Amino acid sequence: MANASGAHVGLSSTEHVSAGILGGSVGVIGTLLGIEWKKYNVRQASECCYCRGSGHLVCGQCLGTGELTLVNAVTNKSISLGCPTCSGMTYITCINCKGDGRSVPNFLNRKTSRDPEDELEEIGMG
Repeated sequence: MANASGAHVGLSSTEHVSAGILGGSVGVIGTLLGIEWKKYNVRQASECCYCRGSGHLVCGQCLGTGELTLVNAVTNKSISLGCPTCSGMTYITCINCKGDGRSVPNFLNRKTSRDPEDELEEIGMG
């Protein structure tokens, strides 16, 4: 490092160590952030487009209320019944992903390991 007059000024060994630790920490943090960003993007790309990865859809018959209201046109009286489609649970299993939340089933996805040992293998980075 040079000062204003052009003469080189040396750093102490403590400053070298500090600079090395700081530089290494920045590199490690950057790498970890990069891996997390990649995992997030892979998960987003592989999630089911219908249920957004939840595996469930709002029931179309009761519209998520869990019950149906029937109105007698003559007497104008109403009756509430449990929804026969969702059994009162307000949601049904996604018909596209069969409740898995993925757009492509794991057994058809060539990028993922058949027996993943960690998160990185599960998304195809292992």
